[in-house]
Amino acid sequence: MLGLGLAFTGAIVVALIGSGTIRLDGRRPPGGHAARIAMVDANGVLSTLLPAGTDRRVYSVGSLAFQFPAWSPDGTRIAAIGLDQADSGVFVFDDGAGGGTATQPVAAYRSSSAAPIYLYWSPNGRRISFLTNEPDGLALQVVAADGTAPAVMVRRGQPLYWDWIDASHVLVHSGANSQNAFLGEVAVDTAEVAPIGASVGAFQAPAVSPDGRSRAYVALREGPSTSVVVEARDGSSRREARVGGASALGWSPAGDQLAYSDSTAPVGLPIGPLELIDVRSGATRLLVDGSVVAWFWAPDGRTLAVLRIPLPSDNSVAAVPALTAALQGPIAQTDRLSLHLLFVDVRTGAIRSHRAVRLSDLVLAQFLPFVDQYARSHRLWSPTSDAIVLPLQDEAGASHITIVPADGSAERRIADGIAAFWSP
Repeated sequence: MLGLGLAFTGAIVVALIGSGTIRLDGRRPPGGHAARIAMVDANGVLSTLLPAGTDRRVYSVGSLAFQFPAWSPDGTRIAAIGLDQADSGVFVFDDGAGGGTATQPVAAYRSSSAAPIYLYWSPNGRRISFLTNEPDGLALQVVAADGTAPAVMVRRGQPLYWDWIDASHVLVHSGANSQNAFLGEVAVDTAEVAPIGASVGAFQAPAVSPDGRSRAYVALREGPSTSVVVEARDGSSRREARVGGASALGWSPAGDQLAYSDSTAPVGLPIGPLELIDVRSGATRLLVDGSVVAWFWAPDGRTLAVLRIPLPSDNSVAAVPALTAALQGPIAQTDRLSLHLLFVDVRTGAIRSHRAVRLSDLVLAQFLPFVDQYARSHRLWSPTSDAIVLPLQDEAGASHITIVPADGSAERRIADGIAAFWSP
């Protein structure tokens, strides 16, 4: 995985509502094109389809099995990792041209020795950043999405996390909170490196605001104590919020608020109450109490989809396993663990709807422990902010890509698969 350097064997999440060409209230999605889902089934077959499950387009490259498909920012191309016993690479498919099995992909990166394990498009869609497993650890590489130039190694380290600042700079955190930890801005075209003068606290992925002007990370303070730091990149402003342990960070799409976890987990994972800090005033407030495992901002910034370990008061959940049992692996199902999925109004804190969900083992083991990094690169919400899609298990343990509306209406299965991601 991202932090542990283990090869990924699958991916997770995301997708839509309605027919894909219209939303429930009849309006077209933003961008003018029909929203589509990129998905991978249990055999590693990559395809795209409309939210209704129609117009399926299948993509293949020899015997490669695909994982972690991610849409380009304009929603016309898909980048996916392809693997078999002898080969691996990052492949780009043009879904905007109609797609289908006849479409020839761009092999942006290919290797028989350094397999990619995670990928993330640049903001302008011209490049793809990705991690590879190297003999001495992890490497962050950047490659032209059209395959016109070879990949360039930008940074080494383990673990290794990053966020794009603009089309030519990334904010990198590597080495966790060890003595060799690095936190700073790195250019992808030159040797330019700008370390941030802070003792690195317990967190994984740094966060850059949507406009690229602010950044967030976790730093150690005297005491010792730990603080979430939200600051302008030009040094014109700075806010801090004290946290008790490991934290995960995520900017609102509007850029005016940062969500962060205040860990209460006994094993160093960023699992705990979910809080918000207002960037302008520095005021903080509790949004969701309990053991929040993950959260996802809706594109309009008005709703958060929150996954939480069930509370005793969550009577919609039949059984409440112990927190320590739920964290094995580091997060593994115990007797088909049901997490609680909440849709929360950001402004008021009111819960719009909630239900118990049983996520696939793949999601629990490989996606949720690194969800703060995946939230940068892989979309879970519909473009119209009215639904989220997750791979949910049925009673027999089979995984189905399932649309879950935010308004509490009935779920709908759209396909059998282990991962699905929604186009912008």
